[in-house]
Amino acid sequence: MTHIPIISFEEDKDAYYKSAHDIKGVANRILSLVQIFMEEREGLNSQQNMYLDFLYKESSLAAKLTTDYMTIRKVRYLFKEVSKISWKDAIQPCVNKLKQLSQERRVELHWYNLETTAQLNSKLMEQLAFALVHNAILYSDVQKPQRWVNITFNSNPVTIRVEDNGIGIPQGKILLAFSPFTRIHNDLGTDQSTGTGLALVREIVYFYKGNIQVESVVQKGTTIEIQLHPDNQV
Repeated sequence: MTHIPIISFEEDKDAYYKSAHDIKGVANRILSLVQIFMEEREGLNSQQNMYLDFLYKESSLAAKLTTDYMTIRKVRYLFKEVSKISWKDAIQPCVNKLKQLSQERRVELHWYNLETTAQLNSKLMEQLAFALVHNAILYSDVQKPQRWVNITFNSNPVTIRVEDNGIGIPQGKILLAFSPFTRIHNDLGTDQSTGTGLALVREIVYFYKGNIQVESVVQKGTTIEIQLHPDNQV
């Protein structure tokens, strides 16, 4: 079991540098392509169409990086706006997205104790659940005939536990997985992740004075358990 150090995004100096570096790199690549089009505007051949596809991909990535960065930044403002919520209501806005992705990846989702209630920010709980489950689905093990993710909610203390039988996280990379803009499975070739999901989870847990425990075995699966303490907010 690995205990994740809970620090705020703004306390992670390396994250600022890496995010700025990533966005700057994307912007420079887009600028280079734009300059090519400025010089060759007479019509598009196959190579130019390839450039256009690349431009679209890179600009989309830039948009995702910027959006995800702002999502993390907004946590410090949202966590103070609390109300009594049930997990069923909190996750409702993201259920369809998760269901669609799980069907595409042939992953079974099992939700438990959805009627559990707590005094929390509904939007942040939606983001927390979505990030954890989305990550579990995204890194499911395509070699396994049966793929599943179990999501369990409890109260007193407020707990969310996500278990999967996915590809797992190497022991030496578990802490790195929670760093902003970090993807530890780049070899999978997925464009659906900017490496901010678990960093967002860590940021939310920070403001609720919570903790994160991770147990993972490569090729067997991962369990992430989070405890939140709404009465002891930052």
